[in-house]
Amino acid sequence: RAGLHVVARLAPGLAARMDDRAAEARAAAAGLTAPALSSFYLGAPGANTSHGTPCVQGLLLGYAAFAEPEIEGGIETLARALGDA
Repeated sequence: RAGLHVVARLAPGLAARMDDRAAEARAAAAGLTAPALSSFYLGAPGANTSHGTPCVQGLLLGYAAFAEPEIEGGIETLARALGDA
């Protein structure tokens, strides 16, 4: 199934408090689906690099199936979920 997505990298302050897998878990606990970018890299789970390429820490956010007010609400929910770290 296809869709439109945006890559949201973790800001340095947030990345200092959690990795993207922890951010994904917090998003899920808030009812959002936001896969960790590191889960799309090849290599051992938790590895900092994949074939010499640094893993980017962030979330993959889909938005094609949502109206603008729903997207805004999702962003606010995600911000609250990640801000409690």
